[in-house]
Amino acid sequence: HAVCGDDTDADADEATTVELLSTLIDASLVESASVGGSPMRYRLLEPVRLVGRELLDQSGELTMTANRYVDAMVAFATRFAAAALEGFRSDILAGLRDHYVHLFHTLDWCMANDPTGERANRLFLPLFSHSLPETLVRARRARGVWTEPAPLHAEVLAIMGAVAMHGGAPALSRQWSDEALEAAGDSELAQMIARRTLGFLAAYDGDPVRARAHLADAAAIAARFSAAFAREIGVTQTALMTDTSEIEVGMALATDIARVAAESGELVTVQWAAVIRASLLALSGRLDDAMQMALTAQTMAERTGHVWSLGAGHRSVASVIAAREGWTEARPHFRLALDSSLIHGDLAGASITIRAAAGALLRDGDRVGARRLWATIVDPVARSIVSSPFVVEEGELDRERGTQGHLDVTAAIGAARELLGPRPDAGGIEGGSDPGRVDVIRFGGYELDRQLCELRHDGIRVHIEPQVFDVLAYLASRQGVLVTKEELLDSVWGSRFVSESALTTRIKAARRATGDSGGTQSVIRTVHGRGYTFVADVR
Repeated sequence: HAVCGDDTDADADEATTVELLSTLIDASLVESASVGGSPMRYRLLEPVRLVGRELLDQSGELTMTANRYVDAMVAFATRFAAAALEGFRSDILAGLRDHYVHLFHTLDWCMANDPTGERANRLFLPLFSHSLPETLVRARRARGVWTEPAPLHAEVLAIMGAVAMHGGAPALSRQWSDEALEAAGDSELAQMIARRTLGFLAAYDGDPVRARAHLADAAAIAARFSAAFAREIGVTQTALMTDTSEIEVGMALATDIARVAAESGELVTVQWAAVIRASLLALSGRLDDAMQMALTAQTMAERTGHVWSLGAGHRSVASVIAAREGWTEARPHFRLALDSSLIHGDLAGASITIRAAAGALLRDGDRVGARRLWATIVDPVARSIVSSPFVVEEGELDRERGTQGHLDVTAAIGAARELLGPRPDAGGIEGGSDPGRVDVIRFGGYELDRQLCELRHDGIRVHIEPQVFDVLAYLASRQGVLVTKEELLDSVWGSRFVSESALTTRIKAARRATGDSGGTQSVIRTVHGRGYTFVADVR
């Protein structure tokens, strides 16, 4: 309605918009669906989209319509940012996940068409806790497109710093955070985010004194305008209370803050408090209690689905299992923690997990294996602000191996996954919910390795984008079966709204990667109007 409605009488015209949309659905020109209880989503059929775009272009209305679309997303981003400051709740964050694709599309449009970064700056506001590579790429591009500061310039610099920290670019994170402080003026939001990021970076660098100072400043600033962020930063401060004389005080503080956060519906903060309490319990030798707390953190992470909560929750469980039961039992849980970080592009979190896993392996007596695992770290600067049970072993490996990270990220992650083996939900084969699943699907001269997320041709790895791999893997797992477009969209993108053109693009890429084409269709056959069938012989 924000894009297509008439501004002259918004209240009355909304009913007209709904009526028109219903007409389009009845005529099968628009598809509607709700996945897993999520709000209803609407998708234009691709031929209709193309014709509509052409007609808008011919009528001279394309730019106006695109501008209204951007303005609608700017309004959403502004509302989200205000809601997050009021309460860092999981339901708000879940609503944001459905809009990432729109935020990225509108950011791209702004960078190609807007003379200033004013609208784009507002679009960046919801991306504070989202460090997928897509966000970091756009952050870098935006810095080059707009050289003159626009409103919210300092705030966006601070957000970029937070994104870069989680995206495995600590030097860039520190640069942007420092620039944010210089440009902040009286912006308490920019100051708070930048100080918080610098606190994490100081902890990563092994400087707890500087980390405490930055976090104390961030907490004091947050207390003046955002109780939700004050609670989140307050919990983070307790992670640094690792001296014997401080542990009990830290756990008590984390418990009190978590109680208030729970009353406010801020489950992400409650989960973060559980991770820290598990760490402090393990540090004090209370491993059984630590295990219960770590499992609580993991369960809450799975419930909220928050980007960083998942990796931290699974890593907490893996670390306590390793400290209590040894490497063998913990190994698959470290793999689960690694995958949870990587699926969101969190290279810092992935590297922290590998550090802990290598430390656990060294304590288990396997120095060679620990060295091999340590060599797969891609962000050697990354440290967890939460104390690791294997800090002594990690320090030894750090001194022995140096600070050079692995330059080939894909190769490093593949090696780390191979060393960590299958995930705990696999029952020996990853994807244990499907007992018939196999990890490697072979067809022609190709191997589709679902455990390493690799496509190989005659043993040589073929470069393939993650979503293209997911599309190919899903089709191959249903060899000979018609997979509808709707099923494929739901299996790969879930509740995220994407156009059919995105699927068509991935199908073309999958064909190119496997030596197929739309003409031959020897691997993927198109069933017009319905979907696709994987027709290559699988062995």
